[in-house]
Amino acid sequence: LEALTRGYLRQYRLREARFCLDRWLERQPDNVQAVCLEGELHLDYEQARAGALESYRRAVQLDPEHEEARLGLAIVLLEMKNFSEAATHLEFLRRRHEAVQVGFFLHIPFPPLDILLKLPWRGQILKALLAYDLIGFQTPRDSRNFLTCLQHLLPEAEILDDKTVAEVRLGARTVRVGAFPIGIDFRAYEETARSEDVTRRAGELRGRIGPAHLILGVDRLDYTKGLVERLEAFRNALKRHSELRERVVLLQIVVPSREGVAEYQALKAHIERLVGEINGEYSTAGWVPVQYQYRSQPRRDLVALYRLARICFVTSIKDGMNLVAKEYCACQVDGCGALVLSEFAGAAAQLQRGALLVNPHDIEGMADALKTACEMSEEERRRRMEGMREILREQDIFWWVDYYLQAALGTVPDDFRAPKEYLPALDLDELLDTG
Repeated sequence: LEALTRGYLRQYRLREARFCLDRWLERQPDNVQAVCLEGELHLDYEQARAGALESYRRAVQLDPEHEEARLGLAIVLLEMKNFSEAATHLEFLRRRHEAVQVGFFLHIPFPPLDILLKLPWRGQILKALLAYDLIGFQTPRDSRNFLTCLQHLLPEAEILDDKTVAEVRLGARTVRVGAFPIGIDFRAYEETARSEDVTRRAGELRGRIGPAHLILGVDRLDYTKGLVERLEAFRNALKRHSELRERVVLLQIVVPSREGVAEYQALKAHIERLVGEINGEYSTAGWVPVQYQYRSQPRRDLVALYRLARICFVTSIKDGMNLVAKEYCACQVDGCGALVLSEFAGAAAQLQRGALLVNPHDIEGMADALKTACEMSEEERRRRMEGMREILREQDIFWWVDYYLQAALGTVPDDFRAPKEYLPALDLDELLDTG
């Protein structure tokens, strides 16, 4: 039954795998291997974290020394953001295998000191993170925030940050800390964008949208994505720059998320009210300024839209990275698109020389950036886009995996360079101007 279950899982025949596993558990309900396999089925194939958590907890209760059960439980706990308990099980595995290096990558931003201090459980968070041998962050700013928090809240720690990957020494232990901006499979997106199927679909979509320049927004429903601010900026652009009317269309795709949470439902209602207001105020007989879709998109259609869009509009209030910006650039095989990107997205560090960077709290500033993007010459568009594509082609997901794993083993090559932190420069003459 075990062989049959694993065989069916490899073939992704979930119904047959579940049937065999259930028969196995009926015969041997306390078989730790079967219970672990049930957790794997829940987690990796059925996307049921609660079921996986229950299975792995039971496996650990049946045999506290079972390493697969401990590892599986730690993985589920990490996915559920229970860092403290996960660290307990990882520490158990480290004691068993002292040569094993355990790494943790935080895909969301790490807060600065004044924000972390507000959390009653700040000590538990730092303790849990310091249980790992390598802590990876998306940006240099996140890494710096973490080290600053340690410096002030754990002064006993010795911090050596004169290298690309910093070291935190805690007695006999050394924890490595670095910034490793996650990438995408650039070539896969590029090849898909060049495919006949996507080219055909892009042509179909162009026929439906018409001659107007397409401004594209793609986000899951979340208050961190700046969706309300984006719509307000677009409305402001139409109000203050009347030449954009009937020349541009904003297509906003919102992927459903946390639909059972009242705050998210309120956000959805706010977004849809704004869409209605903008269309009611500015639509003409042959032009509707905002097209809104509340659903996920097939990959072919999404890549076709990335390729077709004249402008990609990313307005995150705070974002670990924002892969939409990177996917858009990878799919811009014609090189004619412009990226308007929030300076609070992690991707700003890598793409700062090619994107038009905006502050999502500055509605008029974002509106002006849209106008600039619309009026930008083709030569400048191509120059900016090619620069961003060059970076993303080099620093793709395989580059990320390679350097992260090397850092976990303590062998980061000398040629590894984290992206320079983005900080908006102020104009000194403007600051000193008293006129």
